[in-house]
Amino acid sequence: MISDATASANKEHYNTTLERVRDYYGVVMDFEQLANSSHLVQQNNGHIPKEMVDTFIQTFNLLDPRESIA
Repeated sequence: MISDATASANKEHYNTTLERVRDYYGVVMDFEQLANSSHLVQQNNGHIPKEMVDTFIQTFNLLDPRESIA
């Protein structure tokens, strides 16, 4: 979800929506983060460098699917 491309008439509802998406459904980022990521992928001919994957996982506090879960 792109946080600065989303709106609500109620600031509390806006913040709650971002929180719910972040906690239960997916990643919340701003447009600049999306644009930078897209630019890096384009520079690498559509390939996502390992370093970029590592940074993405750390930035958004995600589980790494490359690691086994015991």
